[in-house]
Parts: sequence; structure tokens; C-alpha cells
Amino acid sequence: MTTTTWAFYLALTWSLVLYVYRFAVVGFNLSLFRLVVMGWLAVLALDLARSRVRIERRYWPFAAIMAGIAMINAVDFVALSGYPTLRRDIANHAVNVVLSGLVLVYVRTQAQIHGLLRAFVLSSIVTTAVALYAGTMNALPFERLIRTLGSEQARALTYVNDDTVFERATSTFFDPNFYGIYCMLVIVSITYLWLHDRPARHLAILFVVNLTCMTLT
Repeated sequence: MTTTTWAFYLALTWSLVLYVYRFAVVGFNLSLFRLVVMGWLAVLALDLARSRVRIERRYWPFAAIMAGIAMINAVDFVALSGYPTLRRDIANHAVNVVLSGLVLVYVRTQAQIHGLLRAFVLSSIVTTAVALYAGTMNALPFERLIRTLGSEQARALTYVNDDTVFERATSTFFDPNFYGIYCMLVIVSITYLWLHDRPARHLAILFVVNLTCMTLT
């Protein structure tokens, strides 16, 4: 795996956890994650034009699943004309499905899979730092930017202490349940890397850190 690939994996996974920092730009709700995905799509289009990427048989099951999801979402999109917020959720889901397809096409070797998982695990450094900051300052880092430059929905969301009874860790996910799911996925990734790639001290440390953060959600 090249240095460029590793750097891209870090940019992708770290932008994924910074998704809450999204801003209204020329009528669009943009985040670093969406910019990375759009850039990756542009690379895919270029690779298809240059025949560096070919439509292989192994993609057909994913294409069939994606087509089914697209049809279901299209029906929901039409039916939810009176609920624009839910329509945005459908669009967000479509971006996630596209990301899955890009990973399928470009992450092929065992080394690339392990590299992407390690980058994902390292993204928890960002979420932990934000959780500590939010617990101390009762606000997200640069939250004022979200309140002033974010979309109407982003400006109205509660990013810290999302429970009326006690404070639960939310980090960059605005919802403690989402943060808990993320921590669980990081823990599973660490376990996989420990067993199937190689044990490392930083993996053990991040395992404990994310287990602690998950309990705080």
C-alpha cells in the first residue's frame, strides 16, 4: 500500500467522523466527507474512461442490491414530499451506499483492507478528543461555525448533552446512540486487526479508550 493510498484512507475516515461539520454552500449542504466522496467519484469516472477500472462479474450482486435500495428510496422520496427533512435522510443514505460501492471497487487486497481499517480505528482519536473537549467546555470545537454557517437543520441540532436526565457523550455525532455504534465498530475493527493483521500497543490503548467512550454514551 502506497503512502498516497494511506493518506487518502486517513482523509476518508477522518472526514467521516467530522460529518457534523457541514455547511450550506450555494444551496447545498456540504461537508468534508461529501467532498471526499465526490472527488472519489470523479476518480472513478476517469478510471472508467481510461479502462483502469472494468465492470467485473463480482460487482453484480452489489449492483443488484444497490438497484433494489435505489427503487425503495425512490418510492419513499416521492411519498415524503411533505417531509423535506426525511428526504434529506434518504439522500444521506444514498451517499453511504455509493461509498460502499467505491470501497468495493478500490479496496481489493488484504493490505488495503487492513490499511482502511487501521485508518478507521485512528479516526477515533478525533472523536475522543472532541468528546473530551465537549465534556469540559459544554460545546463542540468550532461549534459557532455550525451555528452561523450550517444548514437550518444543523443550526437547530443539539450537539452536547442530548439527554434530559444526565449527560451522555455525543462527540461529533450529535446523537449518543450513533456515537455508541461508532465506538462498537471501532472495537470490532481493532479486534479483527489484532487477530488477523498484527497486535500493536496503540490498538490496545484505543480499544480501552473506545470501550470507555462507548460506556459514556
